[in-house]
Amino acid sequence: MFSFPESDVDFYLPQLVSMYIQMEDVAEVLHHYLLHRYVVYVSSCRISLSRSYCWILYFQVQTIRRLFVKMFLAVKSVQLRCASDI
Repeated sequence: MFSFPESDVDFYLPQLVSMYIQMEDVAEVLHHYLLHRYVVYVSSCRISLSRSYCWILYFQVQTIRRLFVKMFLAVKSVQLRCASDI
């Protein structure tokens, strides 16, 4: 990743962060690069880019959280239905 121009990688940043969250094997590869880029953004006062980075990560996590809550509620509903049938 470090061999690609930053401007090229920036275009794919939302997808990279999404893959970082959802794919463990990809996360291992991307972790150091994404951390390095974030530190560079903050230290060079590229606040708008670092803010964008945080927003992307935040909303990816919120999306996953909503899916887990939906799944939990569905499972709980089935459990309650099964328990009332007994």
